[in-house]
Amino acid sequence: MRHAIGSVDLASHRTSSRISEMVDEMLAAYVDWRETAAIAEVAYGCWSQSPAGERELRFATFVAALDQEESAAASYAGIVGGVARVLEDRTTLDPDPQA
Repeated sequence: MRHAIGSVDLASHRTSSRISEMVDEMLAAYVDWRETAAIAEVAYGCWSQSPAGERELRFATFVAALDQEESAAASYAGIVGGVARVLEDRTTLDPDPQA
């Protein structure tokens, strides 16, 4: 029986470690998303204020920046969803982890 308790403790520790790693990954993805959003904002400003001869190139730069921001946002959303699922599963398996 003691072995079973130790197994539960070990599993709980592994889950906590994994959650901690996922939260670190989530925060890094959030920062990446916000940085790419800032780049897209600058690219928009450059495009919207560019002289006629530069508008096409600046627009292409803006669209590329938007694509990068969209990709970063999707990565962040996927990681957030993964963290939410792990936390939901953990709560379902152990509704009162302090007990």
